[in-house]
Amino acid sequence: MPVADGLLEKRPVRVLRDTECSTVVVRRSLIPEESLTGQEERCILIDGTVRQTPVAQIFIDTPCFTGTTTAVCMKNPLYDVIIGNIPGATDPTTSHPASAVQTRSQVKATKGQSLLITPLIDLGSEDVTTLQEEDPILQKAMITAKDKSDPQFQIQKGFLYRVKTNKQGQTTKQLALFAELRQRVMTLAHSGVMSGHQGVHRTLERVLKSFWWPGMTNDITLFCHSCDICQRTVSKGRIPKVPLRKMPIIDTPFKRVAVDLVGEIFPASSRGHRYILTMVDYATRYPEAVPLKNISTITVAKALVSIFSRVFIPQEILSDQGTRSPATSRRKLAVCSH
Repeated sequence: MPVADGLLEKRPVRVLRDTECSTVVVRRSLIPEESLTGQEERCILIDGTVRQTPVAQIFIDTPCFTGTTTAVCMKNPLYDVIIGNIPGATDPTTSHPASAVQTRSQVKATKGQSLLITPLIDLGSEDVTTLQEEDPILQKAMITAKDKSDPQFQIQKGFLYRVKTNKQGQTTKQLALFAELRQRVMTLAHSGVMSGHQGVHRTLERVLKSFWWPGMTNDITLFCHSCDICQRTVSKGRIPKVPLRKMPIIDTPFKRVAVDLVGEIFPASSRGHRYILTMVDYATRYPEAVPLKNISTITVAKALVSIFSRVFIPQEILSDQGTRSPATSRRKLAVCSH
């Protein structure tokens, strides 16, 4: 704890520098009656308790603050004097003025939260009119507005607008936006604090409420599809279901078989077998099971050959191609090819 010795009205006291406090706290027994101002201040403690405390005018001489200041008087504070983030207070470890003024409850409420940052647009009216006239994409709309050949493009108080009227008779006035601000407006409409990274349609609606420029639909679509946060977090949708089809009926015994490996089994058998190679015929549901001590290529191949020598060599072998033995599927195909 940053505790030091100091003086309160020339009396030695123990002083705590608390950077999460916003005022000065002193022990009530150390304050004479004539130092009280007659006012009371509402204090919120770290546990949320609210107390009305008397206020005193005091002079303190400490390593982190020296001078006259107002302080709240408490009956049993942790130390004689607690100095918070008042003007002129310094950190005893850095000797720099305190820059934050927050109570403990404020710090606790904002802990782990980041500041909301939004892009700022700082342009004067003269800058807007000049940039509209210099933008080559807006030249056609600008000429149309000056010639008054199309009522939807109008110049009002020097600004170029597109005025749209919907079927309900509601009129929307959209500022013709020049290239220098299009990226920033799309950022505000799509990824701003109140935007929430919505889709192309919603983002376009938000922009159209106030702005317009030629080709804005394509620009906004490209902007939303290239948003890094959306690509990382937005669900890409589910894989579409495969349409149902008729499965061929296997009526020839041992034309198609399914094979799989079971294990590793603990404990091993008395002869040391830890795995089981299984095979089931699709037509007759005839099962076969061969115990194995290991699942090496040679061992599995020999077991398959022993089964095929008793039944038949199938035309198709199905397996789950499990990662437990990647070579299994390769060796099964090799056996079939022979």
